[in-house]
Amino acid sequence: MSLWNKMSDEERAAKFWDRQHWREIPTDYWASNPVVQAYINRRTTGDPSLRWLDWFRQKYAPQTLERGLCLACGAGTAEVHAQGIGMFCEMDACDISEGSLQSARSKAASCGLGDKIRYFRCDLNRAELPAEHYDAVLCSGGLHHIEHLDHLFSQIHSCLKPGGLLAIDEYIGPARLQYTDRQLSVVQSIVEALPQALRTGRPVARPDLKYMLANDPSEAVRSPELISLLSKELEILEVRNYGGTIMNVLFGSGAIDTSRLLPVEGASADISGFADLLPPILLLEEQLNESGTLPSDYAVIIARR
Repeated sequence: MSLWNKMSDEERAAKFWDRQHWREIPTDYWASNPVVQAYINRRTTGDPSLRWLDWFRQKYAPQTLERGLCLACGAGTAEVHAQGIGMFCEMDACDISEGSLQSARSKAASCGLGDKIRYFRCDLNRAELPAEHYDAVLCSGGLHHIEHLDHLFSQIHSCLKPGGLLAIDEYIGPARLQYTDRQLSVVQSIVEALPQALRTGRPVARPDLKYMLANDPSEAVRSPELISLLSKELEILEVRNYGGTIMNVLFGSGAIDTSRLLPVEGASADISGFADLLPPILLLEEQLNESGTLPSDYAVIIARR
């Protein structure tokens, strides 16, 4: 038996993210497109130009908080943003991947925040967090990788000061990204209606489950249960759904050339941009979410101890 096969799921996930962590958001990720990001901002904050952490700061933390924690920080996006807008006097951040932590430390240092964020390695499935230590806990896209969510949410409750806040941006869609038949049918129909110049010829399909379990068994392991489990430990103040039911699948499927959906000013000089095709697709997704035909796969969630 190989060493890889002897690894626990947590070790395998850590090794996977050591290799695959995002130093920069890839262009084929749906939220990297500025038109889509403006749509996400509008659905989460009401303002196409206002991102969710800035909105959270304005609404829930207008005064600088004493101490914060960022969970599953990855390569450093959320905590660097939070400290860049002065959210906390002190901040901790953790991740299971040492490669991700190295990138996060470098990002913080390059932004002049190296002394404002303390990084440490932590497996959140087994974390023991200090009691009543933090005013707020943040996470951007990391909790859907946690199998023992009941343990983690208990720890978050414990580590927050009374009245402390949890603010997360999370995938809450089908477990292990095994999208529904209805989702796939809608996205395939959209692909077939797009100009041939955008299409790659690849079909819209679910990610290969065997590959996922072998490489990153943490991916969306209990994502559909996230909100219900969280509500057992904290008072949920807001759930701001923002879709992804169509757009994330469309961008991640490989069925289209996502670079050609950039606005003209962001597109390569030798290609024509098709960004004007995005608004009707985004409108369709929003309408399907609001009607309940397709539930939202992503949400910003605010909760309180």
